[in-house]
Amino acid sequence: GVLVNLGIYGLARFLLDFLGNHGAIPSWWGLFALALGAVMALVGILYAVVQQDLKRILAYSSIENMGILLASLGATLTFWSYHLTVLAAIAALVTLYHMLNHAAYKSLLFLCAGSVQRATGSSELAKLGGLIRLMPWTAFFFIIAALAISAVPPLNGYISEWMLLETLLQSFALPDTFAKIVIAFSGGLLALTAAIAVTAFVRASAVTFLALPHSKEAAAA
Repeated sequence: GVLVNLGIYGLARFLLDFLGNHGAIPSWWGLFALALGAVMALVGILYAVVQQDLKRILAYSSIENMGILLASLGATLTFWSYHLTVLAAIAALVTLYHMLNHAAYKSLLFLCAGSVQRATGSSELAKLGGLIRLMPWTAFFFIIAALAISAVPPLNGYISEWMLLETLLQSFALPDTFAKIVIAFSGGLLALTAAIAVTAFVRASAVTFLALPHSKEAAAA
């Protein structure tokens, strides 16, 4: 949950510390990272929503969140390349804040998934169900983390993702029309990603913890 964020952190340190002078980073670097991150986030959550294994849902969700982080870093580089220092600083703070949020709620989700697997012998959704009665604390913490990663207010995932969208809405300050189009397109993909994430984690929570047990192992967890 924590280590998966270090790739983005390494990129941020390299690009902003070593290449951080105004003009040293071409604007297309940031726009490319922003668009790639937005597409990556959408693809990751589309894979997550159809998985039949609880841990695989979380793994593909990590791809989604790395895409969000890459998009946020791309926004930072884009604003920085156009000398919009305040917006670049806000986007960089959003990147670091979402990185911290993802480390927190993804670690909690994997702990809960491990608890489910240990108690039932499986992480396949078809073999789970009804665990909220037998594992109420695991269910409680999983649902809290699921709401956070789905960007449901007022939890931390909502705050960082909304801050990113608000920052992207400031793209009217950019002098380049193409950059504005790329940012608008990427913002739309990120908003769609957030909506699908709700579906993915409502499904994961409901199938795992609600209804009736789907196997003898789940009934005896």
